[in-house]
Amino acid sequence: ASFLPFRETALLGTLARGAEEVLEEGAAWNPLVLERRDSARLLRHLRQHDPVGALPPDSAPVPAGLFRVWDLRVDLMDPDRAPPEDEEEAGPSPVVTASASGPSPLKSRRLLREPRSRLVLDPLEELCRRFRSGFASASSLEVSNIEDHRLDYRFLQLRGSVLARFSHVHVRLEQSDRARYTLTAWRCPKGIPDVHGSLLRDDSTVGCPLSLFSDALPTLLAPASPEDITAEERAFLKEHPAVFKSGNAFHVAHAPWRTFNCDVVRRRYAHLAAVTPSGSD
Repeated sequence: ASFLPFRETALLGTLARGAEEVLEEGAAWNPLVLERRDSARLLRHLRQHDPVGALPPDSAPVPAGLFRVWDLRVDLMDPDRAPPEDEEEAGPSPVVTASASGPSPLKSRRLLREPRSRLVLDPLEELCRRFRSGFASASSLEVSNIEDHRLDYRFLQLRGSVLARFSHVHVRLEQSDRARYTLTAWRCPKGIPDVHGSLLRDDSTVGCPLSLFSDALPTLLAPASPEDITAEERAFLKEHPAVFKSGNAFHVAHAPWRTFNCDVVRRRYAHLAAVTPSGSD
């Protein structure tokens, strides 16, 4: 089943005799590739039936094998828009959601009538909630179409929780008509040397190409010199290259009002360096 698209694999449980047992295995779904429409359907379904992500895989409202994959790739849905408060009492309200096909005003938007309990207002948070009890075997993760502000404001928190199991993380800014991030994370299988090196390895090439954002940067934010950047801070720059250091804070280059305190960054990455699993262990 793993060579089938997600939607067709999901249908096997209702069409093929004995398929339900097969779908309990992670290999039946791996790699789990969720296109934008698929992620919307799955996250809304989970939001309605397991709103806090407390159920273990065997009790989840989807086949347990889905949470046992080791390669997960998600094109994150666009957030649902909450209906006006005065429409809540009238029952299910129209929710406009963007399709994955493109920005055409006629074809890229469709009107859905969704119960409020199914609305996913923060897709990144909804996906991360599923890591509390699921995806324990995931060694490779890619999440695209992440709203930039959603990730910036919680990156350090996620790096120490959901993403702590991964030895390497990288954030890539996708510049188009709207700022979106693609996040990749991976870890080497136990016993295999990590060719990417340790988290705090010296790498003088890391850093944000500020020339790309020169129009957005205030003149008072002078970038720090390389000798003023610690090993922990360098690890942060390596993983989130859309930021730069100025004074005692890191700023997001395309949105410099978003900041990360240097002391918090150093503590977070010092802890990660001490506890992050390594493939050579």
